[in-house]
Amino acid sequence: MPMLSVLGPVEVPGARVDRPQQRAVLAYLLLRAGEQISSTQLIDAVWADHAPSSARTQIHSSDLDAAAEAGRQRRAGAHRQ
Repeated sequence: MPMLSVLGPVEVPGARVDRPQQRAVLAYLLLRAGEQISSTQLIDAVWADHAPSSARTQIHSSDLDAAAEAGRQRRAGAHRQ
């Protein structure tokens, strides 16, 4: 899991977390760490009944995806050593 800073500005190394929806996605995922979350659950949690037609694209094209992948790669490298 990537290092996160939530006291003060929300920060994820390697990612920009500046939109409210990005912070909501991050918070939801942190609260459910270790659980499998569907796109539908995430969209419902972030937008409720007011999801834009681009909601699915927004959650999948987020910089959080890149940060999560970087965290997975760091963990995989640490496990090999």
